[in-house]
Amino acid sequence: MCTAVCQRWIKHATIINNCYPTNPEENSPKSSELSRLVWYAKSRPAKLTKCGVFLEKRISGDVAKKKKQDLGISLEIIKTLIRECNEGLNMFSKNVVKIIIATLNTEDIDLVGRAASTFIIFCAHHDGSTLGVDNEFTQNYEELIRLFSKYAERKGDDEDIEMRYRSIGLHALQAVTTSSANYSQTQLESIVPAILYNLTDPSIGLEALQKRDSLDHESMPNQRLSITIEAVTAEANARLAYHCLKQLFNPSKLIHVEWSVQPIFVFLDKNKMWWPESFGITLVLSILSMLPPQDRYTLVSVIKGQLEYTPEFTPQKATLVEMLSSILTSPLTLAGLPILEVLDCLLRLVLKLRKADNFIDEKGSLKEEINQENMEKVDNGTENKLEKITLQELYRSIGGLATHIYYNNQITDIIHHIVKCLCLEQALPSSGIDNPITENTPTPEERKTLLKCLSLVVQKNQLESLPIEVPVEVFQDSLQLCLDTDVRVRRAYTSVLVMFLNSEISKNLRDSAQDCLKHLSKDTIQFLNMIHVSLYHYALLDNAEASDYIALLDILKALLVRFRGEQLVRAVPFLFKLQSDAAELHVDGVRQRALASGILRYFQDVATMFDLPDLQTYLGKIQDERLSKNQWSLDINPPTPTIDESDLAPVDLWLDRSAIVAHLVNLKDLGEIVGSNLSEKLMTEWTPEGGFENIKREVYRIRAADMADAHRFTSIMAMENGSGELQKTDKKVTDFQNALDGQMNDYSSERTSVTSDMESVTIQLSAGLGGTKRKIKEKLSKKRQEVTAFLNTIDPSSSRKIIDPPYLRSMRHQSRT
Repeated sequence: MCTAVCQRWIKHATIINNCYPTNPEENSPKSSELSRLVWYAKSRPAKLTKCGVFLEKRISGDVAKKKKQDLGISLEIIKTLIRECNEGLNMFSKNVVKIIIATLNTEDIDLVGRAASTFIIFCAHHDGSTLGVDNEFTQNYEELIRLFSKYAERKGDDEDIEMRYRSIGLHALQAVTTSSANYSQTQLESIVPAILYNLTDPSIGLEALQKRDSLDHESMPNQRLSITIEAVTAEANARLAYHCLKQLFNPSKLIHVEWSVQPIFVFLDKNKMWWPESFGITLVLSILSMLPPQDRYTLVSVIKGQLEYTPEFTPQKATLVEMLSSILTSPLTLAGLPILEVLDCLLRLVLKLRKADNFIDEKGSLKEEINQENMEKVDNGTENKLEKITLQELYRSIGGLATHIYYNNQITDIIHHIVKCLCLEQALPSSGIDNPITENTPTPEERKTLLKCLSLVVQKNQLESLPIEVPVEVFQDSLQLCLDTDVRVRRAYTSVLVMFLNSEISKNLRDSAQDCLKHLSKDTIQFLNMIHVSLYHYALLDNAEASDYIALLDILKALLVRFRGEQLVRAVPFLFKLQSDAAELHVDGVRQRALASGILRYFQDVATMFDLPDLQTYLGKIQDERLSKNQWSLDINPPTPTIDESDLAPVDLWLDRSAIVAHLVNLKDLGEIVGSNLSEKLMTEWTPEGGFENIKREVYRIRAADMADAHRFTSIMAMENGSGELQKTDKKVTDFQNALDGQMNDYSSERTSVTSDMESVTIQLSAGLGGTKRKIKEKLSKKRQEVTAFLNTIDPSSSRKIIDPPYLRSMRHQSRT
């Protein structure tokens, strides 16, 4: 008589037991009995749970009795049930995981390999729907991943056994990363370090693996694990680990980039692989290439967050900064990158390291002598070198923000943000900065550091094949830096301003007066007015040095190249005001000679640019006379032979304004801008309080740069009224005909007014209406005649409607019938 236990397992237990061979030399289940078991499980899916429980209990007993043959056969039975009954896998998945864990505890490499093979089959068919729902199953599954991760990091005396264990563990982890089940943060904390451990072999190199993977797309390791004894190389394991890493950042399974990246920082910290090790930088660039473009920005956000939580400037922070700079300067795009947020973080870090700023050149690189001199100190543990390297990478990161353009105003926003940080009063609510990067007004050292960052952005934009045009008014809030008490700040600021004005975009405007008449917005006009006021006070600073006057001349030249006639019409009254002050005020001889020499050099550049040989001759005579009287500056275009400083004399020979204006009144460029009374306006006295209000009344001026577009239209804008708003027409309309007549008359009068007044604004995009003003006038006149003729046919007293809708015609037709 059977016992109660036998009766409990009577049906499925008998079928399962019959699968085991009686011959000890057979290592696989009986095929006929196994087929019967599969048929039984498929026909009765509810019995899968009982089959799983029975197999779990039997394997537990076999592990305790060390029955290696029966354990191997049991794993084959489990693999067959998973393949054939995968629709009901969730009914015995808990038992499968427990069986694999029990087999791994045998520490037999052959059984471990078979268990890993079973786990690969399980991952290929399990959809992960019970993960996170069944707590017991979830815990066992995560424990199983931890066990395989330990195998992937196995260390031992026997290298062959060690490589085989690592291969087994990596194959199992590959199954996890390629399965349809999503992995949790806990799982990644075990998987990521195991993968990275197999990528750190210096003899292989992560760059070589990445290159080989990109060249050979068929090199993906086989997911089927062979349990035969064979030699496994470190390179094969490294390739397998690299494939697992790629799968972690697969777009189809990527949930949280942070979950996958945070264990990387833990691994680098645990194995002390921060600076000067380069593994972390190479790893991050590899991950960046694996991520889809729309998710790459999250990698920057994770690194930025890690930077903010690293308080001291340690090798860890140096590596993180280098990671960030490598990402921002890489050729890969970062769609969705929070530009200003990253910039703000970088600026804060730069200001903390400003003490090391003296060792960084204008291009953001370590000075050559520092590289050689302090290399020995690095080996001795000097922290200064670490800070200098970190600062270099921070500057490189800031320049990298201008590498890829993701929206139209990106460069403008970057420059504007840095200019805001340079504000004289950071604490003011109007500064527009919620959390200023400096506690109080920036110190001269902080301003120098911020100006270096600004210079890097401008340089980076100029070096691009297609530089982005930035409006000049973005520098308007920073013009007061010309008056900074620290000459180093003034020198740094004027250098950046000149570099910006001398951009590649403005160089393209040198040869064409038509291009230089490109549209000037109201903000640009305001900037031109404000910069001249700032330059006036800059030129008369009490502590001005030779470098200030050289910078003043460079700024005026850059403005002339960029705005040509628009600048010249402002520069003439401005410069003669400076000349007057230099002659009348108590200005020492050095500053007086510098101002006089700079003004003369400016007009020589004007004569060269606009091809005025008579003006060039006149200025040459003035220069020769001043040189003969030793009235020339030794800093601005020093004379040859050099004049002894003790022989220099105050300037008493000044430029004749009427002579200068006489040579400029015939310039076509100035005539198109100012219009009539050019001579009178160039002779107008300029004051810093009044600006250019007495020279010309500013209006919205929009000029066309392209006259060949046949699809554009003609539009005429009204002039500004005194309040700064466009004039509006207010007419009472009595009837439709009077309204049209009134509008046509208004248009005609406005058109006549705008044509006669050179202060008006005309968009002459005439190609679409005939190509010339005369044809436009003819067409408009013809259209007006046709409208007038049509309106004259209408009798206001008549009951006839201009608009005769169909429903009225239908009603009339019905009434007639």
